[in-house]
Amino acid sequence: MLEIFAILLVFTLLGLIWLAQGYFRFDRHDPGKYPSLEILLTCHNEAEVLPELLEAVAELNWSSLQPLRIAVIDDRSTDSTRELMLAFVEQDPEHRRLVAVEQDEAPEVEARKKYALSKAIESTTADWVLTLDADSRPYSEWLLALFCGWNKEWIAIVPGFRFTEGTGFWGGFRRLEAVVQSFLMRSAIQRGWPLSAIGAGFAYRVSAFREVGGFTGKIGERISGDDDLLLHKFATIRGKIISKVGNDVALAVLDRDPGKYWRARTRHYSVAPDYPLFWKVFGLLVVPGALIAPIHFILTINAAFKEINLFLLPSILLLLFEYIVVREVSRHTATSLEWWHPAVLFFGFPLWALTLVWHSFRRKPGWS
Repeated sequence: MLEIFAILLVFTLLGLIWLAQGYFRFDRHDPGKYPSLEILLTCHNEAEVLPELLEAVAELNWSSLQPLRIAVIDDRSTDSTRELMLAFVEQDPEHRRLVAVEQDEAPEVEARKKYALSKAIESTTADWVLTLDADSRPYSEWLLALFCGWNKEWIAIVPGFRFTEGTGFWGGFRRLEAVVQSFLMRSAIQRGWPLSAIGAGFAYRVSAFREVGGFTGKIGERISGDDDLLLHKFATIRGKIISKVGNDVALAVLDRDPGKYWRARTRHYSVAPDYPLFWKVFGLLVVPGALIAPIHFILTINAAFKEINLFLLPSILLLLFEYIVVREVSRHTATSLEWWHPAVLFFGFPLWALTLVWHSFRRKPGWS
């Protein structure tokens, strides 16, 4: 059994090395021109956190040659979200607008957020759109850094991100998750096989969105996927998908309560069955080794007390490599982590992955 476990761990280690080589392949982006852009803020009952987001967005700097447009999208809110949006639009009606989705609008549509986004994109006059979630907090120069080096070949930009305000073990776990997610997003894009994105900070060309049919087809049947599945569509057309990481482009995201966290994560991963075949095969080769790594480590440690056991080496190498990657990615995204976080990833990943899989295949009311 130890021999089989060791082989699986080797596949996992090789897969992570392949991804890491992509992550640390940095391109030079010189300042240049900027496209016409509209920011899309989609909210459903977010009155509690919306004022802080609107304040942050209002302070964003942009090219003096292109006015920054902002569309606030009220997705069937029943609290004071729409009133806050209206007040925001009235401050600059020339460059801001409200897109309202009513309670009885398109009742047959399950993925309401995609419907709301589509409604805003259909009426935009900008060449590019960028989506932000209610819990995201861009700083004033973030937008300029994100689009630095822009040219007409680009069709999408995926930034890294970091969680803020979390404390204790829960906050550390959330920061670790952001590091892992940012690593996977950038590595896959740099390798030419885009895997995932997050809706906060995801920017794309409007013409590319229309070319792939937007949220029509299978993507429109899923509650989630306005980021990952749309990114997969972009990978099928001509153009360059860009990954941006670094202290100046890592988007700050508020740390929300555990309940909202699990709902968001399970929505996100519920579309995993629709991922490209390449990533399904890659997962079958790499994930099993990560799942059995703790068991293998414990068994070989136990055997090592009796005799020298070389099968312990893959576990040690995997843990060491995870430590190096997590440390470097956290540095690039300005995420503060403790030395023990790689150990949490190493030993806690099986429980985290199995829990997500179990939740991801459950359809819960109110996901949209």
